[in-house]
Amino acid sequence: METERESDGAVRFGLVADPHVADLPDAAGRRYREAPFRLAAAAAALRAEGAEFLVEMGDLKDAGADEPSTLANLAVAAGALRAFGGPVVPVLGNHDVDRITKARFLRGFAEGLGLPEPPAPFGAFDVRGVRFVRLDGDFFPDGRELEAGDRNHRLCTVPSDQVAWLRGALAAAPGPCVVFCHSLLTGDWDSVITNGAEVRAALEEAGRVVAVFQAHTHADAFKRIGGIPYCTVPSIAHDDGPYALAEVSREGRVRVRGFRGAPSREW
Repeated sequence: METERESDGAVRFGLVADPHVADLPDAAGRRYREAPFRLAAAAAALRAEGAEFLVEMGDLKDAGADEPSTLANLAVAAGALRAFGGPVVPVLGNHDVDRITKARFLRGFAEGLGLPEPPAPFGAFDVRGVRFVRLDGDFFPDGRELEAGDRNHRLCTVPSDQVAWLRGALAAAPGPCVVFCHSLLTGDWDSVITNGAEVRAALEEAGRVVAVFQAHTHADAFKRIGGIPYCTVPSIAHDDGPYALAEVSREGRVRVRGFRGAPSREW
């Protein structure tokens, strides 16, 4: 994904997390039916603010009563993302596969956005010398993929072959790297990547990761581990519908501007 944006060279991108779009009454602070409208409004606003691509940080939709209603939730959610009018990058969350397979989710994501083919579950791309890496933590510790019907949120794992790929992707990066993962890599909650220490070691060994964005807990958080900043993006389904615009310079400086209650930070 290369852009031709001419400015100060910083790469700008939007961040929305945990929409949980579903045809359900509000519960546990989640505004399920309002979520697609929040998502569309945030997507349009972020584009207007200069975001070149939008990162959807996982749990795009929630479960319906069965597969057809779950796919209907996905269609509404992915359709709302069209308001961005540019590239949308998905990060897989545990609820994305709560009643459907990973492949079916990715196909529905592509269909809702009018893409010619489904995105890969994880991968990397470069924009003006900055490498962006998204991880897929929808695996059990034994390497099995989460299956349709699994509502796993305490056993999510990045498998060893993906960690090996990650090391290679970071080593080959042309400059600073930004990493996205739905479940926490920081080990400070009960719903974390089980092998977070292994993944963090790969990030630290690379010596070029300037930010890790994660989600899942629905609440803002920020901490540094091994010199790397880990920023947890709050859920757009909660409170006033928080979201953020991030920018990364070629030198690795990072600025996050929060909207609708999301905090702003820079490092």
